[in-house]
Amino acid sequence: MGNGPYPGLTMKLVDNFSLRLIKEPIPEKNLHGEYEVLIGGNTTGIHVPYCVIEAAVKVDAERYLIFLTNDTLFEEMLRIVLIHPGKGILECLVLGSVYLAGFFEELDVQASVIIFKFLGDKIWSVRIPDKPFFRIPFLGDPRGVWRPFALKHHILISANPLPARADGSR
Repeated sequence: MGNGPYPGLTMKLVDNFSLRLIKEPIPEKNLHGEYEVLIGGNTTGIHVPYCVIEAAVKVDAERYLIFLTNDTLFEEMLRIVLIHPGKGILECLVLGSVYLAGFFEELDVQASVIIFKFLGDKIWSVRIPDKPFFRIPFLGDPRGVWRPFALKHHILISANPLPARADGSR
């Protein structure tokens, strides 16, 4: 299987994912809706707040990575969700910033890495290690990546070049 530090992975794009509306969004209260993830039309019990599946990737025999957006003009955020149908959401992170228009494009799924563009000319890379890893909260992720406070993570993300700060510096 020789994929270097990710020996169990042979990731591939899949097209059997869909979403079923559970709870309507309330835009005037800035509340997202709630949607159940369906695999091959079958319910999973996994609920997500974003309504558009940009892509779904089978990571290995048990895990999937879903790229979701909320179809919000001029404030598009990309939610990257790692799920396990038997265990639910393993990790979720958000890529983007208020008032920035992001477009999910140029997806390239390789054996051990997923590469795509989002937020201008940034090339993003996502890797899923075989085992969770430790990371000090609020350190190590590129600017524009938001994830819940935790010491254990499942998703590695990087950007090249790094996103610029508001003042234009990197």
